[in-house]
Amino acid sequence: MLCDLNNLKAVNGPFRHAFGDDILRQFGFRLRLSFRQGDTAARIAATEFAVILIQAEGHESAGFIERLRAQLESPTWASSSTSESPRLLVTPPTPRTISIADARPTRRRV
Repeated sequence: MLCDLNNLKAVNGPFRHAFGDDILRQFGFRLRLSFRQGDTAARIAATEFAVILIQAEGHESAGFIERLRAQLESPTWASSSTSESPRLLVTPPTPRTISIADARPTRRRV
């Protein structure tokens, strides 16, 4: 699966990159909470993540998406690394595009 977070620049511009970095960390944490044992994810671009669901059938992929959406519904506090910085209540950017692809090996017919 591919997850793409949109509109992160809207946070980075006025609130600096430390806030955007905090939102990315929160998204990664919530992504991990949605996994089953053996699943994994990697950040492949600035706001894009690839998710590998091991031996997942269609209903298991749908279950992951629902768990991730549930994790993303609650807001989080974002702050920069300095203690004097203000904190910002942010609803994490919900991925607007989640793509599902089946990458199982197939048998070749001879």
